Amino acid sequence: MKKDTEQKRQRNRKSGPDNGEARREAPAPLDAARKRKRKREKESKRVDRAAASVKPTPRASSPDASHQGSTDLGAGSATHPTDESAIQLPARPSKRKKSKTKDSEKRVRMSSPPLPNQVASRPNREEQASAGDRRAGYRLPPHSRVLAPMVGGSELAFRMLCRRYNADLCYTPMMYSGRFAEDPAYRAAEFHTCPEDRPLVAHFCGNDPAVLLQAARLVQERVDAVDLNLGCPQRIAHSGHFGSYLLDKEDRPLVLEIVRTLSRNLEIPVFCKIRLLESVDETVDLCRGLAEAGCSLIAVHARYRGTATRRRDGPAHLDQLAKVIGQLGPDFPCPVLSNGNVRTADDVLENQHRTGAAGIMSAEGLLDDPTLFAHISPSPTTLVNAISSGEADAGNVGDQAIEKARKKITKKLKEIKRLRKLDRELSSEEAAKVATRSTLKKELAKLDAVVGGEAPRARAAVNEDDIGSSVAMGVNVNNPLALAEEYLDLCHKYPSATLSTQIFHVRRMCKQLLNKYQLMAECCAAKSEPDLRATLQKCKLFADGTVPFVFDAEREREAAEVLVRRKEEAAKRKAYDGRLTRKAKREGLPLDHYLKIGRDPPAHSDISRISALPKEEQIPAWRAEFGQHCFAFHCAEGGCARAKACAFFHTDISRVDPSWLQESTS
Repeated sequence: MKKDTEQKRQRNRKSGPDNGEARREAPAPLDAARKRKRKREKESKRVDRAAASVKPTPRASSPDASHQGSTDLGAGSATHPTDESAIQLPARPSKRKKSKTKDSEKRVRMSSPPLPNQVASRPNREEQASAGDRRAGYRLPPHSRVLAPMVGGSELAFRMLCRRYNADLCYTPMMYSGRFAEDPAYRAAEFHTCPEDRPLVAHFCGNDPAVLLQAARLVQERVDAVDLNLGCPQRIAHSGHFGSYLLDKEDRPLVLEIVRTLSRNLEIPVFCKIRLLESVDETVDLCRGLAEAGCSLIAVHARYRGTATRRRDGPAHLDQLAKVIGQLGPDFPCPVLSNGNVRTADDVLENQHRTGAAGIMSAEGLLDDPTLFAHISPSPTTLVNAISSGEADAGNVGDQAIEKARKKITKKLKEIKRLRKLDRELSSEEAAKVATRSTLKKELAKLDAVVGGEAPRARAAVNEDDIGSSVAMGVNVNNPLALAEEYLDLCHKYPSATLSTQIFHVRRMCKQLLNKYQLMAECCAAKSEPDLRATLQKCKLFADGTVPFVFDAEREREAAEVLVRRKEEAAKRKAYDGRLTRKAKREGLPLDHYLKIGRDPPAHSDISRISALPKEEQIPAWRAEFGQHCFAFHCAEGGCARAKACAFFHTDISRVDPSWLQESTS
């Protein structure tokens, strides 16, 4: 009996669809779904046509007339036929109720918004089209010469300085979206701007779409775009899971959902700053995904990502970026900016020529020389538009730039004249050149009107109202000491920079002169802005020969000791990182587990606060906050007795750069 039952089961399995068992319906293919959609649309049109052909019926006087099938399509009617029972329609084939219900449920599921913790998949064609529509509705700010985001480096005063010297777009320092959204004190301390500080991009880090949207909405009325940090390689980015550590494939849906959420809900465009991935194809795929999600501009730092314990420094890989831009093609909807290997004006032009980028972003180059972009002559069209619109005064532009623009236009007009004399049909490219003849003539006439046959003029004084112009307004090109004083004046006008930030910028701008006249240590030890100005004045007196400079061997020895100490601290930090990483590995913890604890150096206020505690509470409090730094070095009267043999950091906080978190973007 059992054998017969088993044979019967085998026959039923082999017989497939004829075995009489209820089979689960296969999901309808995409083509079938489209057919059903088209059929519904046709059905809706048929209903509308039938409804239009029905003559209106007077409203019944009975209060129950509406329940007897009467309808009123008059102008003053409050009711309209909403179902097919009120209209005589041609017969149509019946449809199974089960299938109709199932399709309806599927449509509801597809149109339902994702849950807060649900990550959306890759957008379909309709979503891609809507992303393109959103981009078409935005007017992107100028982005050919861009100041990069830098922690402790791109604050308001420095942005205003760079704007005076042809930077046409500036980014804020990196801001933590979570703290920015929740903490008013953090917002007040980190975000500073003014009406002249435009166009401006707010640069946020984070990994939560809702939190990032909340933070972006707080600033969208005061900036021109919001940027998502996908490039920071620092350890703090690894521990916080943001920056370049969101570029792994498993986080790609999250990244695209962040961009999609921001682009759908903000009234300003969304930008992204990324790094190169391991291959050109991976980077291209990332860029295309960002564009499909609604990103309007992508800045690529042309260096590879780092790991939690090692950053990838060295020259930027511009050849790889050129391949990425080449594969994206001219029809790619997002402008791509190149970031890396920019120290001089020639580097700017070379970078743009090699990569084909829509613009150049600089960080380290502008820290050393905020006038970097001023060394590049603006195009004739930019020059004419700036002067004609009143954005720039011809006296501030300079006759050399005007004459150079005139020569460029004249050369183009001569080429057009030659083409017009040719006894043949012009190519499409040649015809396009000839079509610009009238525009070029108008530009030349405007420049001639500016010059007016007068003798060359000296540069006029800086007009504070012209800050932010697309043409250089500053007067201190090739004069780092005057440039540093100009920056300090801006710090006084726009009080956003701390003293440590001011010291950082001044020593970067005047590095060569401060080292030459042995004033670098004095600059770094300044206790106030007047002290910093006094150091600059000394340097100026030495430079112009008013006061003879006498080389001080003892001061040179002290400066050399500072350099040696910094190298030793760097070596100890590397060794310490290795020990903590090995300890975490032995204990089965994440490799950066101990590296997250007590990493940040203490500030003077932290040292004073902990020193004021009872003696038995000082060391536990120190270990809880600054466990990787030497307590005795900072708090003991005689310092640390172990000196170089100490396993903890001996960080001289008076010399700590405020940009210790910034990524190297040179």
